[in-house]
Amino acid sequence: MNRKPIYSDTNLWNRLFDQKVAPQRLLGELNCKSANLALSGQIIYELAKTFVSAPQRAQELFRYLQQYVDGGIVCAHDNMELLHQEVSAMNTGAPALAFYGPLEFSALKVEVRKLAQGIFDEPAQLFITNRNQFAHRPRRSGLSGCS
Repeated sequence: MNRKPIYSDTNLWNRLFDQKVAPQRLLGELNCKSANLALSGQIIYELAKTFVSAPQRAQELFRYLQQYVDGGIVCAHDNMELLHQEVSAMNTGAPALAFYGPLEFSALKVEVRKLAQGIFDEPAQLFITNRNQFAHRPRRSGLSGCS
């Protein structure tokens, strides 16, 4: 049975955590309604930024998130990743895949597990730095021609 993915933004993950919503209970209730939660690399990025200002909360958030990841939620590709896939699909005929495949999801699980253990290592810091640079690049270039 295909379950409908419900994309949960950063605010919702924080709210679920703060309200101590039991992951297995929520996933069970969603499963009964043929639904499932979905996250993305963007959500991981936004939650990981918490390590900069509140490392203890960040670790607890990722421990909480890990229960959902281990419980089988799906992970969606970010919009820019999907755009690249769609352009490629137009040229090659290969399908654009909205959700992570098994290898990508396994890599995500490893990273979430590390962050849940409080391991905010150099690759995690580099990930945040690269995302920040990517986020600011269009704004700078878009404003440069304004008068």
